[in-house]
Amino acid sequence: IIKSPGDHPSYFFEAEPHGIIGFAPPFDDAGSFGVGFRGTFNIADGFVPNINDSVGVGVGFDFGVDGRVYIPVVLQWNFWLSTHWSVFGEPGLAFGSGGPYNGVFPAFFAGGRFHFTDRIALTIRLGYPDVAVGVSFFL
Repeated sequence: IIKSPGDHPSYFFEAEPHGIIGFAPPFDDAGSFGVGFRGTFNIADGFVPNINDSVGVGVGFDFGVDGRVYIPVVLQWNFWLSTHWSVFGEPGLAFGSGGPYNGVFPAFFAGGRFHFTDRIALTIRLGYPDVAVGVSFFL
């Protein structure tokens, strides 16, 4: 369905609770486990008129068990590949705190989703400074 613009589930908001493994500041370089949430507002059907893409603005938080906090704000660009698969890229900025790391950090993620239904998907996100695995709910 990548060549069928707009042929993806209609949604306004994606809610994604997830677990994380942090591996770079503001998380401990030795690895930090935790939990988080990402909420993404769908703002457009996409940038490229002849493919099935969409664009959203995401904001979230990740908490490491060591007390470190990471709050990203990203632009999410989705590509809907098939009925069950979509991928995305997320560039942005984030505020981080905890330990010696406080301030603004770059945020860049790439991820994929396996869609069980039009409204529920398994989501894997890899990037800087953590890796997340969660469940997305499209509302």
